[in-house]
Amino acid sequence: MRRIALIMMAVLVVVITGCSRGVPTEPVGIVGTVTDLQPGTGDVLYSIRVEGPDQIPGSVSDKAQVTVNKQTRLFAEDGTTAQPTDITQGDTVRVWFTGAVAESYPVQGTAMALQLVK
Repeated sequence: MRRIALIMMAVLVVVITGCSRGVPTEPVGIVGTVTDLQPGTGDVLYSIRVEGPDQIPGSVSDKAQVTVNKQTRLFAEDGTTAQPTDITQGDTVRVWFTGAVAESYPVQGTAMALQLVK
């Protein structure tokens, strides 16, 4: 019985850690400069074009059209929560995608998380 309880506690720790609401630890989708920002409607806060010629391993492209919606988690560089109005054209950002990313050029997808990089 004690062994089952220990296994269940270990699983719980893994689940809680995996569901952390902090900056994602998985590979980033794109790192670059916000070259265009267009306001959205409804659930979509805005759409941004991100361009970055020097990508890190695991990135999906050097250009992306990114939808930022109300479910997108926004972070400042230090990992604290950012506000939607903190993101402006000219900022450098890291973007993690959620769901499918259209294999167009530039790629198109929805941001799971976005972090400002100064």
